[in-house]
Amino acid sequence: MRRLFVSGSLPPLEFDSKPDINSPLLRSLFEENLSKRELKKIHVLQFWIDLSNIQNAMYKTKSFDPRGMFSEDMLKMLLKEGDGLPEYVTSFFADFTTEAERKRNFLALVAGYFQEERKKAKGFVREFLEFEHNIKILLTGFRTKRLGRDVARELQFEDSADPIVQMVLLQKNTSGSFVFPLEFRELEEKLEEAGRDPVLQYEAIMKFRFDYYSEQAWSHPFALRALAATMMRVWILEDLFALREEKGEEILNKVVELGA
Repeated sequence: MRRLFVSGSLPPLEFDSKPDINSPLLRSLFEENLSKRELKKIHVLQFWIDLSNIQNAMYKTKSFDPRGMFSEDMLKMLLKEGDGLPEYVTSFFADFTTEAERKRNFLALVAGYFQEERKKAKGFVREFLEFEHNIKILLTGFRTKRLGRDVARELQFEDSADPIVQMVLLQKNTSGSFVFPLEFRELEEKLEEAGRDPVLQYEAIMKFRFDYYSEQAWSHPFALRALAATMMRVWILEDLFALREEKGEEILNKVVELGA
């Protein structure tokens, strides 16, 4: 089975260590060895990157991320023609017609992605989407409580029947720190240890996600689930080291500017 070849080709991954494989090489391995049915499941997870690219194009703050399903030119063409993309994407652009409206309501597109893709997905794809969605909702609750913002406004496009969304909304008017559910208690502790340092908070979140996907890979070593989990771990490490390099360059620039 060609999937076994891919599994055997993958190097071990450790948090805080640069991976010996990158996203382009991993993508090539997948495209050359996985079936169309298997790739379709991987594409659901990759489409999250495409949404990020859509957002970045609106704000023009970050360069194009090539880890999504579509190339930059293809994504531009699909958005221009309004065809070939999921219905929740075309609906978003139909409902919000100006750039200002789209920026202000981009969370509607994010919510649409998780709601619609989770409905269609099965197995590990659904589980991974639920995991990422739960983290996003919990971090929204954590952040808004610390900053004193209106969490109901932040979650206005979410499904109010979702148990995690309900849990977050119930804490809107409670005193004290934001409380995470039991299965996310480790993340809560690490975030508290990070204090107000955004870099330490980010690294705590990345470590929690990395550990989750590592467990998924270890417990299903030759399954498609493990390959998808490896992709997610490579993404996490790439993002982590990109942030550190960016931070290091920022510090170096300040040193140079100050003549220290």
